[in-house]
Amino acid sequence: MNLFKKPWTLGPLLILVSYGIARVQTKPRLLVATQTASETLAGYATQDWYLLESFDYEKQIIPETLKAALNKPTALPGYGVPLGGNYDAITEFLLVPNELACIHVPPPPPHLIVHVRLASPASMKQIRGPIWVKANLELKATVSEEYGSASYFMQDAIWEPYKD
Repeated sequence: MNLFKKPWTLGPLLILVSYGIARVQTKPRLLVATQTASETLAGYATQDWYLLESFDYEKQIIPETLKAALNKPTALPGYGVPLGGNYDAITEFLLVPNELACIHVPPPPPHLIVHVRLASPASMKQIRGPIWVKANLELKATVSEEYGSASYFMQDAIWEPYKD
């Protein structure tokens, strides 16, 4: 049977193919440090999520490359998930690697979440979308938050918009 001679038979086939493609689960893209170091990133080592992902939080194994990056000025790109209800003056948020990591789906694993405390408050409108967060990157005992558990911490952090 030639499907192209009877075009009405293509409909069910296309629906099945579309359904199969939609069901394929892909790993969300991690935001990586592709931005070239600007003057505002000067003094900070730009890192990406693949380095943070290398920490085995279940066995507490820290690779040497990660050890070398800890407790040093770090610039990390990501997306903020605010903690607390005042969206005009956010002081704490969880930094996650992609825009799909939110509270409506299971959160990322702890080694892909950074608990951030800002040096000065920002509004949700300001930190919406991808941002750079700059501070010393610390590895802490995994802390459970309402929106996920974090293995990393950045205190007195400053932020700026992420640009491709």
